[in-house]
Amino acid sequence: MTALQIRSMPPDLHEWLARTAEEQHRSINQQALVMLKMARQQLESSETLPEPNNGLPGIGAIEPKDVIQKRIEENRSRLSSVFAEIQELNKRTGYVYPDHLPSPAEMIREDRDR
Repeated sequence: MTALQIRSMPPDLHEWLARTAEEQHRSINQQALVMLKMARQQLESSETLPEPNNGLPGIGAIEPKDVIQKRIEENRSRLSSVFAEIQELNKRTGYVYPDHLPSPAEMIREDRDR
């Protein structure tokens, strides 16, 4: 059976999960599985998705793929315009990347070799 490890869980969420598990006479792991199964059933049987701040501490809404894809495209567009602004600024100021500095690829390679 596969395992799931959750890192950086907010303390209030962990306390809430532990308290809920104790109330249901389950381990934290069992309670988490039960809640994941319930959330899955709710999401699969519903056309609408939960609203943000749906009563679960630290958990917001799950968004449809088209909304997520639109946000990704908007972020890429903003990122492209930022890079274009940087390149334009470099051209106007005459900035040239110094030859004596390693490229990002070289720095990554050097870090991996350590």
